[in-house]
Amino acid sequence: MEYQDDTLNQIAATQKLAIQKIKSGGLIELSVRGDFVCQLNIGPDALDWYAIVHDRENSKEVWQDWMDYLGYNDGKTQAELIDDKRRDMSTFIEAWLRASDARITQTKTKFLFGTISFRSTELELCLGGQWQVAPIYDPSR
Repeated sequence: MEYQDDTLNQIAATQKLAIQKIKSGGLIELSVRGDFVCQLNIGPDALDWYAIVHDRENSKEVWQDWMDYLGYNDGKTQAELIDDKRRDMSTFIEAWLRASDARITQTKTKFLFGTISFRSTELELCLGGQWQVAPIYDPSR
């Protein structure tokens, strides 16, 4: 399906992916990796996107991250921000599609000021036999 975002259409065509039009913008579903399926939700303003990973057995959301390009533009033009989005999304999609497996890991509990603790989760992809944190952005930019 053609979507109103040329950048998104270019990524979808290159990777042979379908874009669903939804109320909040566009949705791309990526193929299963290990026990997980990934969806990319792309905002209609073309300057944000979300990666959401679900357990394929029970559909429970187990990880999410996002990139928002407004307010973090460092003086870039809108065209440059859209190009950053294209590069970041392409980096993530290509890594997911190359991965032989995916897993969710939890960092150790951290304590702040002696009382507050939290855990954070990481999405890791097995790329070339090595587990790596999933790249949510293009590190070369």
